[in-house]
Amino acid sequence: PISHVKMSGTNQWVTVDESVKERFHAIFQGTKAVDCALILKIDNDRKVVVEHEYGSNCDLDDVAEDLPHSSPRFIFYQFEFKRDDGRVQYPLVQIVYSPPCATQLNMLYASTQSNLTKMFSISKTYTATDADEMTKTWLIKELNATTR
Repeated sequence: PISHVKMSGTNQWVTVDESVKERFHAIFQGTKAVDCALILKIDNDRKVVVEHEYGSNCDLDDVAEDLPHSSPRFIFYQFEFKRDDGRVQYPLVQIVYSPPCATQLNMLYASTQSNLTKMFSISKTYTATDADEMTKTWLIKELNATTR
């Protein structure tokens, strides 16, 4: 079975490869995957969301260094987050990496993003336009801003 994601305002469909769903659930469901990143891309020729890369025990700074400078990506990242009050949480966030690129490609990613968020039940989504801004410090600042 293939999961179809309708692009908002268009007649195009983007499918999500079944292996992506299986990989996501194997990594993030039922466990506290610490410092894990699943990076997805859209195969533009086939209009299919596929796995670009997976990393375990990786810092967000390392993930950002390996991103292409002119092509968007969807990043699902889980890490240990120590709050000021001493609580420890393991948030799973989606980062939509959207560097300057062709308008059509940005539109393709933007229209697919919300459906991936729903498909994987992600409650925290952030956008980065520059890989250099994607640091753990940046992510913690974003998390603190949205959980007050």
